[in-house]
Parts: sequence; C-alpha cells; structure tokens
Amino acid sequence: VFIVLLLSGLSFLGLGVQPPNADWGGLVRENLAGLPYGAPAVIFPSIAIASLTISVNMLIDNLPTRIRDRSA
Repeated sequence: VFIVLLLSGLSFLGLGVQPPNADWGGLVRENLAGLPYGAPAVIFPSIAIASLTISVNMLIDNLPTRIRDRSA
C-alpha cells in the first residue's frame, strides 16, 4: 500500500510515472485545472486511491493469525 501511495504522490508532484503512461496521481494532477467544471474527474481517482489503501489494510488486518504469522 505504501508503494501505491508513494507512486501516486510522486505522480501528483510530476516526479512519478511520466505521460503517456497513466497513474492515479497523474490523473488528479492533470484534472485539477478543470475541477470547477468537472469534479468527478478529480474525485474518482482520489476515491480509487483511498479505497484501495483502506481495503488492503483491512484485508491484511483481518487475516487469521496463523496465516499472517508464518513463524508459528
């Protein structure tokens, strides 16, 4: 999850994945100027980043202990 957040943040700042390749952070950055005219273009990639981060964290936290801790 940290990698997704790092890549999205770097792409938002213009340091990550370069065009023509797409990234969620790049999509937010490219559509910021059109925010007053079309908010979904910025909101949907932001929701995708947040939902991926939250769902993966919840999945890992709710794994059974014997699967999560291989040392047992």
